[in-house]
Amino acid sequence: MVDAAAAEAAARPAGALKGTAGGDGPATLSLAPALDMLARLARDLQSEFLPLLPSVLRSCALYVSSGGDRDPEALELLFCALGRVCRALGRHLSGALLPRALGWTRALRYARADHARALAAETFGYLLRQAPSDARLRAGVRAALA
Repeated sequence: MVDAAAAEAAARPAGALKGTAGGDGPATLSLAPALDMLARLARDLQSEFLPLLPSVLRSCALYVSSGGDRDPEALELLFCALGRVCRALGRHLSGALLPRALGWTRALRYARADHARALAAETFGYLLRQAPSDARLRAGVRAALA
């Protein structure tokens, strides 16, 4: 079992990039490995990663809103990693947690840049497609539109 503090520390790099988005500094160079590690932690920890997911999504939204939306490659890396997180946790998130999980993604789904919103819709649409029943799907759609 991995210590929760270690998993939370792994979730920090995306939020720690505030002010360096789109640059060539060390923070930008570490983005790909940090996001890869984040996706792997989600896959390995499964339900133990769920308490960290809201803070991870807030950190990602902070990165996007602080200029990350101006770097298409970084944005693609970010949403690719979030897609891997969604696939890894899909079984846990598509059930009763679906409306809450889609609520956590609100800041990314309503990002200022059109291409960021499109990537968010594509990424988090996976959760809606995995809804186990029509009732869960309706609840998820309501949460996504709220």
